[in-house]
Formats: sequence, C-alpha cells, structure tokens
Amino acid sequence: MTTSTTSSTPTSGVPVTKPIPATGPGIRIQAVPALRDIQVMIDGTSFTTNADGVIDAPEIRGSVSVRYLGYSASPPLQQVGFRTWSDGSTAPSRRLDADGQGHVSLGVDLRYRVTVRVSGANGSPSTKLTASSAVETLTFTDGSTRWVLSQRGELSEDRLTVKRVVYSFDPPRGGSAQKQRFTAGPEDLWLVKAT
Repeated sequence: MTTSTTSSTPTSGVPVTKPIPATGPGIRIQAVPALRDIQVMIDGTSFTTNADGVIDAPEIRGSVSVRYLGYSASPPLQQVGFRTWSDGSTAPSRRLDADGQGHVSLGVDLRYRVTVRVSGANGSPSTKLTASSAVETLTFTDGSTRWVLSQRGELSEDRLTVKRVVYSFDPPRGGSAQKQRFTAGPEDLWLVKAT
C-alpha cells in the first residue's frame, strides 16, 4: 500500500498527489489535506503536524496505539475533523506497527466560516438560500454565517486524495437562471446575485 500527500498548485487549484515512501521503521503520519496543528496521540505522547501536515516519529518501535485528538490553533479560523485513515479504517483510534507498517495518511474534513449575502433588489434578510454539494445541502439566510465544508481527505483506490467541495446556489426568486458556484475559503463572503 502506498500513502500519499496532496497539495494544490496555486495557478490551477487542482490537487496534486505526491507519494510518501511506505518503508522504514518509526511512525509517519501525513494529514490529507496537508494541514498544520493537527494533534495525534502516539503511544501516550501527543504529536502535532508540522507546516507540511506531517508527523515524523522515527524513534518509535513496536506495535503502538495511535489516536486522532483534534485540531489546535488560535484563533480558530478553520475547523478540522477526523474522516478516515489511508487503509480505510474509520475509527479515530488504532494500532500501528512502527517496525514496518507505521506510515499512514490521515484524512480530515476542513471547514471554513462563510457569510452569505444576497445582492440585488430581491434580497432581504428573510430570503432563504439553499446551497447543494455532492456532500451536503445547507440553508442560509441573507447575512448568515456558518462553518462550511471546503476540503476532505477521501479514499481513492489505495490512497487518500484531497476532494474540494463545490456548492451550487439556485438563484433567489427573481434571480438569474444560472446557478452560482462557490468553494469555501478562510472567512469567505459569498455574494449571491438575485438579479
């Protein structure tokens, strides 16, 4: 089994997969998407992912307990939640063999806070908007703010890859016939056009 990391190219925004070597002793955990400040407990000791979303603990040996603890950053501009391990395990706690099978990827859900505003003559505070994606459907009113799923680490064949979540708004009454599409980013403002 090969684990992988993903990153986005700034010009296209398309996730690119880079393999992580799956050999050697110790524990290596790669967060997908690659995020810093994710906490994982390994054999009773807390570790935090670095700027590349990696925890390296080459000194650990034997069969060890591993547990996803959460995300720690201040101020919390994003929410991060456990999703899956690269071998398909969906339990946050598990055991790894640091003497040969200790290299895994940790898939997480990444959410950002988004505010939705309606522009145009028909927008009012009571206007309800529905945003749909392949993952979830959300309801907003004009000016409302909520945490919205932006990216998630998804199992694809034998590795984790980053899946970006795109939301489509049906236009408010009196709005254009074309759906408007958005992907959540840090402290985003989604301006939905009603005219």
